[in-house]
Amino acid sequence: MLLSTLAFLGRPWGRAAPVVPVAQSAQFNAGPAAPMAPGGPGSSALATRTAAATPRVPAPNLSDQIDVHDLEVVLPATAKPDRAPPTSSRSRAVWSNASGAVSGGGLTAEYCCAGASSTIVADTPVTRGRHYWEVTLSTGGTRPDTYTNIGVIAGAANNREVLPDPRPGHGSNNSAWLIRWNEWDRYHNGDVVMVALDADMRVVYFGLNGAWLTGDPEQGGGTPIGADGSPLIAAVTVSSSSGRSVRDRWIANFGASAFQYRPPNGYGAYGARGAPVTAVSGDGTSSLPAFESEVVVGGRKVPLPEGRWLELARFKDSRSVREVALLGRAESSRLVEMVAIEASNATSYPRFPGCDRTDYLAVDVSSNEPSAAQRCWWVNHAVGLWRDQTAFRVARDASRSLVMPDAMISVSFHEAGPKGAITVHYYFDPTQRGIDTPLTSWSDSPWHRDRVAADPARKDYIADRVDWGKTWAKIVSAYR
Repeated sequence: MLLSTLAFLGRPWGRAAPVVPVAQSAQFNAGPAAPMAPGGPGSSALATRTAAATPRVPAPNLSDQIDVHDLEVVLPATAKPDRAPPTSSRSRAVWSNASGAVSGGGLTAEYCCAGASSTIVADTPVTRGRHYWEVTLSTGGTRPDTYTNIGVIAGAANNREVLPDPRPGHGSNNSAWLIRWNEWDRYHNGDVVMVALDADMRVVYFGLNGAWLTGDPEQGGGTPIGADGSPLIAAVTVSSSSGRSVRDRWIANFGASAFQYRPPNGYGAYGARGAPVTAVSGDGTSSLPAFESEVVVGGRKVPLPEGRWLELARFKDSRSVREVALLGRAESSRLVEMVAIEASNATSYPRFPGCDRTDYLAVDVSSNEPSAAQRCWWVNHAVGLWRDQTAFRVARDASRSLVMPDAMISVSFHEAGPKGAITVHYYFDPTQRGIDTPLTSWSDSPWHRDRVAADPARKDYIADRVDWGKTWAKIVSAYR
C-alpha cells in the first residue's frame, strides 16, 4: 500500500482542518483515468484514488510538462566580466533591415512584410580575420518553418535576393547555409547555432549547442564560400510562417556580451577585427542572472527556497500574456534544485489538468473550475526532462558543465483566478540524500507510486517532500 502511514495533506491554503490518518490505497496503473475519491475536489486525500489494473503498454512520459512551443526565447542579461570579451574585441555588429524586420537593439531578426521569407544580414561585412558568433533560434512551433535558415553570404551588405541553399554547409558561389531541406526536425526552439568564419581562408563552420557539425575550426573541414576578396556577411532567413500565431526569429550575439560556448582558438567576435575573444571560464554559469528569496515572472512574485538561484532560461509571448522561467541551484557543479514557473494573465481558461491527475504521489485539490477559482498542489516524479522538453534543453545548454540529475522529485503548486494563473514546480535531486535515481521511463521508475512504498528510503523521502509542500503551500499562497 502506498504511503499508508502518512496523514492527510490537510488544508495548506489558509484553512485549518484536522489531521487524520490516510486511507489505504490500491495499486494504481497509469492507464485510464481513475474515479475521484469520495468528496471530489477538496477531499485532499494523499494517494487515495484508484483504478482497475490494465495491461501495461508503452507509457507516455507523465512528468509535468512545461509547454513553450508558442513562446519566444528571452536571452539572459549581459554577462559579467569574467566571461565577456575584453572591450577591444567586443563586437558592435547588429542586424540590418534588408528585407525583414529588426528589433531587440538590432539583435533580433524577424519576418517582414511579403513573400515566402525575409533575408536579414549583419551591418558589418568582413574580408579578413577569424570571426565567431552565436544565434539563438526562437520558433513558433516545434521546429523552424520551411524557409527559416542561418548562414553566410558573400556580397554587399544590402543583398536582398539570396534564398537559403537546402544543403547544410555546402556553399554555392555566394552563400552557405546550415539547415537541410526536409531536415527541419533536427532543430528546436532555443537551439544555439555556432558560426565560425575564417575570412582569410574563405571557409565557414556551423555548430549546434556546443558541437561542431560541418568540420571543426580547430582541426579542419568547413565549407568554402565566396571568391577571394569579396565581403562575407552573417545572414539569416525567416519564413513567413503564415499558419503560426508566433513567427520564427533569430536572436544574435555577435560578441557584444559573453558567448554561450567557447569560441574556437584564434577566433574573435564577429566584425571586431578578428581579435581573439576571452575564453569562457568556470562552469559556464557565472554570467547568468542570480536571485535570492524571490523572482518575478509574468509580473508575479514567486518565493524561492534558501540559496542562490541562477536563471537558466526564460520564455514569453509577444503579447506578454504568458511567461515561463526556469531557475536552478547548484552545488559542486551539480544541479541539485530547480524551479520552473509558468505565469499567465489570461482570465479565460479550462479546468487545470494537473488538478485532475489521479497518478501523483500526493495531491491536494481545493478547487478546479474553468475560468474561476483553481487551487491545488501535488508531488510527482520527473524523468527525461533534458531529453523530452524544449524548456529544459534550453536550461541545460545555458549551464553547460553542470551535471543534470536523471530523475527529480517535483512539488508543484497551481492557482488561478481573476488576475490569471500561475503554476510553480519545485524540483529536488534525491541523490543528495544518497538515493539512487536511475534513468527509466516514467511508469517504470522506482519513484512511481506503485513501487516507492517498497523502499523505505524512497518512502521517507516522499514523506519529507509532502511535509515540505504543506509548509511551502502557505508561503506560495501568501505571495498571490
